[in-house]
Amino acid sequence: MTRLMGEILTAVAMMAASVWVISVSSEFPAGGDIMPLFCAFGVIFLSVCMLVEAFLKKREVLIEKISFDLSYSYRKPYILLVLSLLYFGIIFLVGYYVSTFIFLMTASYVIGVRRYRFMLVTALILLPAMYAFFELFLQTRLPTGWLI
Repeated sequence: MTRLMGEILTAVAMMAASVWVISVSSEFPAGGDIMPLFCAFGVIFLSVCMLVEAFLKKREVLIEKISFDLSYSYRKPYILLVLSLLYFGIIFLVGYYVSTFIFLMTASYVIGVRRYRFMLVTALILLPAMYAFFELFLQTRLPTGWLI
């Protein structure tokens, strides 16, 4: 695949995702659609800028082939994306605290942290801090599931 084709596909995919966000967020109650709409229109604007830039680049740059690296370090962001999606999916089933603890441990391991004591101390500091911020300061309820 050439670089031009990759940039066009990326811009079109981002615009399609933004249109989906716009359609879904239009159903949010009480002004809850403001931030998603702002982000979606921002992504559409940046995608149009990306398309314009792609067509204004020199031809030599655009015809070079895109190479795909399948090493573990290249795949880390995609693994973290899948982990994040799973985390968002199970947070309401299992509960915020348990799922966040599991996510922090797993994501730290994927990133490359291998000192378990450091991972545990980080989780033991972050979880109470998040509880204090959301429950006490903002006075919002965090999702509860069948554990906690």
